[in-house]
Amino acid sequence: MKINNKIYATYAGSSPIDITSNIRLVFNGDIVNGVDFEDQQSIKNNAPLYFASGTKLISVQDFISYFKGLSSPIKVKNSIAWGQGEIEDFTNGGEKTYKYTQNTVCYAISSSLYNTKSSVYSVIDVLNDSTNSESMFTVYGPSRDYLSHITDYLKFLLSYDSFHNVQYMNNPSEQWLKNIKKIRDDMTPRVIMGSKIYSFAPIVQYYDVVGNVSVDSLSKLQEYKIDVENEIYKWLDNNCNYGKKIYKSDIVKFFTKRPETSYVDVDIRVSDIIRQQNVKFSFPILSSTSTDSIFKYNINNDLNHTVDAADGNTKFNVIVLNKNEASGNKISVDNIKNKSMIMTIINDAGVTEEINIQTTDKVYETESNIVINTGNTFEIKTTDFVENHINRIELSVAIDVDFYSKSNFSINNSFNYGLNRKQCEDIQNDIVEWISNSTTVNNANRAIPLPYFVTTLDQTTRAETIMRKGILQNKYENQLTEKAFWMWFIPKILTKYYKDGIGYEFETLDINGSEWKKIDNLIMDLYCMMKPVFADSILDDNNNIVGFSMDNEIPVVRLKINYKYGN
Repeated sequence: MKINNKIYATYAGSSPIDITSNIRLVFNGDIVNGVDFEDQQSIKNNAPLYFASGTKLISVQDFISYFKGLSSPIKVKNSIAWGQGEIEDFTNGGEKTYKYTQNTVCYAISSSLYNTKSSVYSVIDVLNDSTNSESMFTVYGPSRDYLSHITDYLKFLLSYDSFHNVQYMNNPSEQWLKNIKKIRDDMTPRVIMGSKIYSFAPIVQYYDVVGNVSVDSLSKLQEYKIDVENEIYKWLDNNCNYGKKIYKSDIVKFFTKRPETSYVDVDIRVSDIIRQQNVKFSFPILSSTSTDSIFKYNINNDLNHTVDAADGNTKFNVIVLNKNEASGNKISVDNIKNKSMIMTIINDAGVTEEINIQTTDKVYETESNIVINTGNTFEIKTTDFVENHINRIELSVAIDVDFYSKSNFSINNSFNYGLNRKQCEDIQNDIVEWISNSTTVNNANRAIPLPYFVTTLDQTTRAETIMRKGILQNKYENQLTEKAFWMWFIPKILTKYYKDGIGYEFETLDINGSEWKKIDNLIMDLYCMMKPVFADSILDDNNNIVGFSMDNEIPVVRLKINYKYGN
């Protein structure tokens, strides 16, 4: 909001004092029917293309230019559009056009993914950061709200009628549907009659630039860091878009062109925003300690399950451990709460069992113990771990909050998926088989500080200087990519366990109904768990960000570089 007049204050016997710059206007209600100004650079880029088409929306570029010119309901920075030719019928291996795609225009739009308003520029984390809860990243609402729409593509293909009816609701009450309707109503006079226009969520891929940069000893190191990183972030913000390739040379040039730079050794890897490195905590268990004092069941933690030992196992949802951690790593409540982790149990007989645990915020410390309340009930084999003494317990947990840790996938979490334990075990085996069927491409040496591993379900898909798996193969079952996940693996799971297994008829399902909510729970848990692998698949053998598989994938690069003085 611009104020053209000055605001003055006076007091008895004084001249008027200009206080315009000291005034802040706070509105007690929403401003309606207003839009942000489109910035000058956007107008320069998009206006010629938009008016060249006579303001009609015909080609893909017409749609992209139109979307980039929008400043309401969000100020669009990135846009992509695709049509019926890019939508595949996955039940036929992608060989046929899907039956509902005639005259269809799909689009994904988003605002900036970089904070360039403060004095020190940075990346906006839309996957994890709750501090961005008020920012409108997409038409779907604040910050991470858009993630609940990641599965919309599957609903579009499987439950089309319900999906169409929701996005074409005449009088929507939810704000995201109002936003979509506003865009569609504005577009309708400009598109071919009968065109169907659908919004889809972006797929954001985060990467870290890591390594070392040395500058000469007369430089001001902190000023150098801020100046060069702000310049890089500004370039990234201006050049960010769906499917935009980013090469290491694009980043390195900002360092090498500065005369005070003496040495650059940087590389690109999957960001810690997606997958943090794990740290392992080991807890020895005294021979005098009973199993009942370690594992407990609190019915208030999980009302969906009851204690039932009929299957030969015992169910628990509370873990009590001594705070004396063996390796000397400092463990605290913040290390564990609201994270997924792997608990490994080893008994005196040498039997080992790994259990996926999702903790809650109800993790607390007593004088001598740390008490972990889990969000999922887990089972322990009675014969191996209740009747025999447990030698030690190990917890493998991410150092900090990441997207991977938000996965609740566990064979003990089957209730939330509308499945049984055996079906979840089969899904877990399906994932392991998918990874194992991916083929080794080649060896490559890189400058990323070792170790750099990408794993899921203890299956390694990237071990630096050793192997890459599942890249650029001909068949989906040999690709560990976003497209293979959405176009092959998940449809396979839905058909096997929900359509053929439970008997779901997807074409009649309400996309907001309880059936789809259970499916969403499973898909998102699998997606969080597999996300590091998909982001890694986009990197080529030189770690350039080039190999996108979906139209609506957008890369975001964060700088995590060590700066030092050197020759």
